Amino acid sequence: MHQYFGLSTNIDNNPRARTVLTSNNNCLTQKWQSEQKVPYAFKGTKWVGYEDPLSLQEKVKWMKRNGFGGWMMWSFDLDDFNGRFCNTGNYPLLKTLNGALTGSTSYTTYERIM
Repeated sequence: MHQYFGLSTNIDNNPRARTVLTSNNNCLTQKWQSEQKVPYAFKGTKWVGYEDPLSLQEKVKWMKRNGFGGWMMWSFDLDDFNGRFCNTGNYPLLKTLNGALTGSTSYTTYERIM
């Protein structure tokens, strides 16, 4: 899986490049995989899977339903740590996980828009 803000504008040559997924990055088509509840993007025959806040909320729901006792995130530097890429503030993935795990209402709930 790729980091939330790490989808590459040049997916053919470097799918792990740290670039911004923004409106000017329309060379990738973004989709939602309903069964696994995860986003992915593709261009031609190349595709990349990644996590976003909604997919993490779904994973926490699944984890709680199935009685798991904890969560691990690999790795924090793959989150938008300085808040420049996703326009949702710093550490949107970590904050989503923390809020969903603790039941906090101080985190943003995300809805699928694709």
